[in-house]
Amino acid sequence: MRHTDMSILVNDYKKLKNWKEIYQWKRITSRGNSEIISEWLLRDFEKIKFDKFGLRKNNFKINVHEGYCELQTEITQFTEKRFCRALFNKYNKIEHPLLGKILDYEVPLTAPKQEKTKKVNQGDFDLVSKRNGSILVFEVKKAQSNESLLKAILQIFTYVTRLADSNLINKFLEDYIPNEKKIIPCILTFDNAASGKQISEIGKYPKLQSLIAKINSNLEDNKIGKLEFYIVEEPNEDYTSLLNIDPNTIQKKSGKIVLEREVKIIKY
Repeated sequence: MRHTDMSILVNDYKKLKNWKEIYQWKRITSRGNSEIISEWLLRDFEKIKFDKFGLRKNNFKINVHEGYCELQTEITQFTEKRFCRALFNKYNKIEHPLLGKILDYEVPLTAPKQEKTKKVNQGDFDLVSKRNGSILVFEVKKAQSNESLLKAILQIFTYVTRLADSNLINKFLEDYIPNEKKIIPCILTFDNAASGKQISEIGKYPKLQSLIAKINSNLEDNKIGKLEFYIVEEPNEDYTSLLNIDPNTIQKKSGKIVLEREVKIIKY
């Protein structure tokens, strides 16, 4: 990295005030910046705050979610939201061997009633599932996404830690499965996404590995499970034919989206 580029990176980083601003920082998207930014985050870890303004306090579960999607674009257009809904439709009755039984998707963490001029978006869990007595919450990256693994990690870390700091973990669990006691943050990505490539080549990123260890220690202190990583491996990387619409559910310009075939998911 050129000296001028490093100076810009340093100056941009100094302006960031909390974990949310960090994971939204455009420069964190590049996997080429992962090592240097991970080093800075390790150094400043205890100083960085959590922005909790506008965080939802209850009613996390969205009862109207039925796995439908809009069909203004061709079904061959593969998106993160469509993939998550297809997984929900397939595994909300039966369990996936790794992901468990999927309970919900696009679960909002933003308080519903805020002044429009002051509204703060606190993100959402892309998927929520139940497995072996625990609730898994997912940050999902689509096929061919260019977003770094570091961004995905900081997103899910921020989401669950904000809940813990606000004493909302139990409330979140009660909204889904009252008897469950543990929440586990997970990342689900694809082998041809930047984040998937970094997971499979994690040995090339020692600073990022150290940051993951630090985050896992912090999660354990908050009685949250360690980060789990999953990669979708698709033969020939042909994702355009992976999704379809159940013809029995088509309603004008929407329908229930389904997986056209099984997908291979590996845990790392």
